[in-house]
Amino acid sequence: MMKNIIIIIETICIIGLVVVCMNFYNRLPGKVVQSGEENDVNSQEVTQAKKATDNIDNTLEGTYGFDANKMKTKTENTIYEDVRYDSIEGITVILEKDGKAMVSVMPDNEIYQSLYSDTKAEVQNEELTGFDGKIASVYFAYFGNGIEPAKILFLMEDGTVEYINSENMIKGKDKKYVSEGKIKDLSNIVRFERVAIGFENENGEREGGSLTTVAIDKDGYGYDLEQLIN
Repeated sequence: MMKNIIIIIETICIIGLVVVCMNFYNRLPGKVVQSGEENDVNSQEVTQAKKATDNIDNTLEGTYGFDANKMKTKTENTIYEDVRYDSIEGITVILEKDGKAMVSVMPDNEIYQSLYSDTKAEVQNEELTGFDGKIASVYFAYFGNGIEPAKILFLMEDGTVEYINSENMIKGKDKKYVSEGKIKDLSNIVRFERVAIGFENENGEREGGSLTTVAIDKDGYGYDLEQLIN
């Protein structure tokens, strides 16, 4: 009698183990689906991947800017407005609602004085012109290992990038407030990142370093702008 009970218990355990293994197998990604069967997990993954691809293929228009109607946390009785600007070295560039880029210069800034000691003229809301398209955002880019005049980057809504050398803008005589054109070989750019870079000697040891600015495209690939800006 006891032997029969043990046999029954062992049989139940084996059946349970088989069921668990089958369930685990059916949940494996990439499982071969037999005719007439459905793999819900894989179907969901394919659908999500297709949606992601569709989003990448869409135009970049609408990627930038701020939508006050989509605030999830906010202060009561407060109006939120999109203000796009960047400021450094006593130079400020603001993108106005009508799409114009306006620059102001405050020559009493300490860093400004060290860079442009011979140029002390104050500038208030001078319009920057010559852009091919609508500006999405502005960014001051630094390169090198010391204090040098920044390059002012303008991310356009079509994903291209234009720039103005701040030194040319401050010290130039002709077309000083005009875009210097698009940076070649850049498209589908969505943001900029300031990145530290180090240099290695022949023994693989790090010797010094500097800063650069990297443009990131919609697929996450980076472009060292120091190599692209003349």
